[in-house]
Amino acid sequence: MACCGRTFSYSLVVPPVVPVVSVQGLVKMKYTGLYTLNWYIGKTGAKYEFGLLRHIGYVDGRDIEALQTIQEDGTKVFEVAT
Repeated sequence: MACCGRTFSYSLVVPPVVPVVSVQGLVKMKYTGLYTLNWYIGKTGAKYEFGLLRHIGYVDGRDIEALQTIQEDGTKVFEVAT
């Protein structure tokens, strides 16, 4: 209980983030690694969340090359999904 017998409730409102997509558009990528959850940052600075429970996702076309160079335990973990 706050001062004067009043209670307060706060909620945080976060505006939605609208990504700017390149001319290449979005490309479907497949994560083949073994980690439960990881964040990967592409060439554009965009953060992508991939893991065992989220192994398919769309990424900015400009980030494909950077993501395909990421390795875990010496093995590349991203490929373009078909």
